[in-house]
Amino acid sequence: EKWGMRVGEPFVLSYNYVAPAVKIDGSGVVLKIGFPGDLVFLHEAKVLQMLDGRGMVRLLEVDWNNAAMLLERVEPGISLKADDDDDRVMSAVATVIQEIAWPIGDTAHFQTVAQLGEAFQRVREKHNGSSGPFAEGLLHRAESIFKEYTATTEQQYLLHGDLHNDNILSSQRGWLAIDPKGVIGPREYETAAFLRNPFYDLANETHRKERVTRRIDLLSEKLHFDKEKVLNWTFAQAMLSAVWTLEDHGEINTNYVQSAQLLSEII
Repeated sequence: EKWGMRVGEPFVLSYNYVAPAVKIDGSGVVLKIGFPGDLVFLHEAKVLQMLDGRGMVRLLEVDWNNAAMLLERVEPGISLKADDDDDRVMSAVATVIQEIAWPIGDTAHFQTVAQLGEAFQRVREKHNGSSGPFAEGLLHRAESIFKEYTATTEQQYLLHGDLHNDNILSSQRGWLAIDPKGVIGPREYETAAFLRNPFYDLANETHRKERVTRRIDLLSEKLHFDKEKVLNWTFAQAMLSAVWTLEDHGEINTNYVQSAQLLSEII
């Protein structure tokens, strides 16, 4: 009633409620409803509001109190995961990263990459200084990367924060990102979400190391990023994801650990 629309059957749901809708004028939109007070949802709305359609789906309306947003409906809306051509895929990822990177000085509204890296310290605290269920070498290397790359005076950017291939969709305006988390950090950090889990994204691949190495080469070249930083962030994010799944679900996601091990071999 508030936004004058008819809501259809929801998409496949995971956490938030997301459904297609049609407005009175016949235009297609998407309704997304979260939980009131959920900071992740509020950060998403804030990012979309700030970027106003630049490289991301456009935010049309927002109800802050009820955690609801009305979003641009992208068509055909096929995820980048459906494309198996790495040259095309890396070009698409690079284009989106270039469009959405937003130089920023005020970090008050969003988490920083350095704060995300505090998850490693939580592992240490829980296990009396040890790496707990993780290999010491892997955890220590990931910790060191976060500390080294966030102790910098370089320009910081507002990043998507979770730019994997299911969060990049085809649209009438080109490739667009959805579901931003809103994280402040160095631009190279943004590449890792797409690259960090070859044991999931390349489940049927028999030469993962070679494929991942080429993806890193392609993406670094297209974005003119330091390849070593891209590789290190990719490894560190794989370990961070493993830590998060342990914290959230009480068990380790072996995909992330295997990915971190493979990436450490490339390093």
